[in-house]
Amino acid sequence: MSVRSGGKGKIKPPKRQEQSSIEGWESLCKALQSLVKGESENINFYDNYRIAYNIVLHNNGDKLYINLKELLNQHLEEVFSSQVISALSISNTNNPQPNFANMISLKVLKCVWEHYKKVLDLIGPILMYLDRVYCKSAKVPTVHELGKELFRDIIFQPIKYFILDTILRQIFLEREGEIIDRSIIKAIMDMLLELTGQRLVEECDAQGYIKNVNR
Repeated sequence: MSVRSGGKGKIKPPKRQEQSSIEGWESLCKALQSLVKGESENINFYDNYRIAYNIVLHNNGDKLYINLKELLNQHLEEVFSSQVISALSISNTNNPQPNFANMISLKVLKCVWEHYKKVLDLIGPILMYLDRVYCKSAKVPTVHELGKELFRDIIFQPIKYFILDTILRQIFLEREGEIIDRSIIKAIMDMLLELTGQRLVEECDAQGYIKNVNR
């Protein structure tokens, strides 16, 4: 599932003979690593855009793309093991309030997804030229689409049935008259729509619920 890099969280530089023509490679590496962590305060977006532009211009778009994929892949695997699995472990114990524990897990997933979308939104403008030139010519997903695919494969797929079961259970409880946290359910349903499209939502039998929440 994962694409392993030579060093933890590092974007590998181009070959030595190419390196002299690509100034600022290390600066771009550090910037992308900081953005993945949610640290954007000291990032000069224009300077890093110019660096990425020159990398693609010197026919190194493939290297930038592959190493970005490795960086996002590793980040998501770390998030899955440190945050998502930890939240799920609460649900899987003999909790006296399983519905409450399951909703905590969905709340963690909601926060993880919202943070990750912000990461992609920050990275996107820096790698705009990579999208326009390399991704288009190589016929590979754009940076944003790549990011969503990785999230779907690494975070969503392993816990898909838990998510769907929890959503359906919450819908059932509300129909029985209990009060549930609609904002979390709606956020997760929106995530499902963005990651998988309409088909999975229809399988959840939740179309009417979404319409009611959106009123």
